[in-house]
Formats: sequence, structure tokens, C-alpha cells
Amino acid sequence: FTTAPHQRKINNSKVELIMESIMDQSLVETISVTARNGKLEIYNGQHTFHACKRLGFPILYSEFKNVSRKAMIHLNSSSTKWSLPGYLNYGLQDNIPEYLFLDKKHKETRLSLSILLQMYGTSKKSFENLGWKVTSIDRGQAVLNIVNDFVNEFDLKHTRNVRCIMG
Repeated sequence: FTTAPHQRKINNSKVELIMESIMDQSLVETISVTARNGKLEIYNGQHTFHACKRLGFPILYSEFKNVSRKAMIHLNSSSTKWSLPGYLNYGLQDNIPEYLFLDKKHKETRLSLSILLQMYGTSKKSFENLGWKVTSIDRGQAVLNIVNDFVNEFDLKHTRNVRCIMG
């Protein structure tokens, strides 16, 4: 295996996250390669490649013919990360009580999920790992009361905006 000289630099923290995921879930994505100069050149999945290599796991790959080196740019720019509503939906489908609570608050208040996460519970990262917990209903309600009072008093366009509330 080889990587193109213009491929992104390896991000060790990303490799370590993939390693943790592999050890936790026992799932390994295939990497995408194309034959170039007698070697298999990785154009998608270089971090997964390094994670598997460090763990001593077999390298699973799919070989595609005649792939240009620009393909890696397109893949990286067109891939989409999960959004907060995507994680919320996942938690709702699994009937996770905290996610049901958050969905109810989201529908009631029409505030963004990112501000509700901060108002009522633990970190965004724990939310993305489906381990988000409601830690303070009182704090969340107190902030919500302040926001509602401010909206009623001043009726400014951006009063319910995340940056305004955080300020």
C-alpha cells in the first residue's frame, strides 16, 4: 500500500479515534485503493489504514480501476458528517429517555439542539456517542425563563439565537 504524496497528513488523534471504534465495535471500513505504479494507492481511508495497521488488523480494501488522484478531494468535500438532528433521531429510534426529553424540549422551545444540549446536560461529544445525560433540569429551565423574559421584553430578531443565549 502507498499514499499519494499530496494526500493529507495523518492526524494521529483521528487514527486513535478510529482505533477505539474498531476495538469497541469490531467494525472496520474498507479503504478505497487504485493500482498505480505496481502498488495499491489509498485514495480514501488512509486513517483507517493506519488504525488497522497499528492494531494488527487485516487491511480490508476495495480496488477501483482508473481513479484519478483528484477523487480524494471530491470524496473529502462531498462526505457529510452526521448532524445533531441525525444523532437525536438515532437516540429517538432507540427510545433513549434523555433523547426523548431533548426532542420534547426542542419541539416546545424551537431552540437549537446545540443550546439545549448545553442548557440541560452533558457535552456534545457525549451526545454524538449516544451517552448524553440530562444533568440539570433546573438550570435549563432557569435559562429558558431568562430567554423567554428577554424575548417578551425586547422582541429582538436574534434573541433565540445560540450566540445571543450563550452571551
